[in-house]
Amino acid sequence: MSDDFTEKYDDRGNVIYEKFPWGSEHWYEYDKNGNEIHYKTSDGRECWWKYDENNRMIYHKINDGREYWYKYKKRTQYYRVKATKEEFEAMKNKEKINRFELMDL
Repeated sequence: MSDDFTEKYDDRGNVIYEKFPWGSEHWYEYDKNGNEIHYKTSDGRECWWKYDENNRMIYHKINDGREYWYKYKKRTQYYRVKATKEEFEAMKNKEKINRFELMDL
């Protein structure tokens, strides 16, 4: 096992690669606003994110099958909505919110 930790950065200063002493590697991707949009590890874990026009996270997917959509009450206060994509779209169209399981974060 090496004692070296390696990091690489993009032109904006975002970490795009890490290699840990125990051999694990991590890769990161960002959108034009610097928001993390993709994360992948050498052991097969992977995550994706999407953001709205205010750079607030609106979607998070993990390669184990979990998906989360986020809705905002105020500019910085949010809650996670556990719902199918169809249910989330209905909520965006201002249908009653009590159809959803809300989890305060």
